[in-house]
Amino acid sequence: EFNEDTNIKGYKNIIYGAGLYANNLNGIKDFAQKAKETQANIIVFACGFAPIETGKLINDFVLQGIKKSTEISFINRTKFFQYRSAMFYSKLKTGHKIIMWIINKIVALSKIGKGGQAVKEAFGAYGIDVNYAKKDDINTLVDYVKGLF
Repeated sequence: EFNEDTNIKGYKNIIYGAGLYANNLNGIKDFAQKAKETQANIIVFACGFAPIETGKLINDFVLQGIKKSTEISFINRTKFFQYRSAMFYSKLKTGHKIIMWIINKIVALSKIGKGGQAVKEAFGAYGIDVNYAKKDDINTLVDYVKGLF
């Protein structure tokens, strides 16, 4: 578990993974600040329901959220990956279901809602349980890390 007391000095490669919530990567601001202490290769992966366009390693909206929370020097030295996960609508509490309904309506009326197939899949799944996680997806990150050695 990463926290402000975590010592990241002395490592050649550091991998940070966290969940996405409303296109924000949990803890990225604190991690980016801590990453200033090292010259290690930084690899960040995000897991969440946000769609990813074919051929991309990370969604532009997710990267924009990361850019708002970090400095450009962190962005430039970091390799980013994003993976889709599941969303079990049936397990959401009422408050989250209301938020999902609002987001779904906003997105449907915005430029985002006119996006590609992945966006249509994500928001077409409103109100149902979906699981986009695929075990083999992690291979892009694993292959990248293997290439560092």
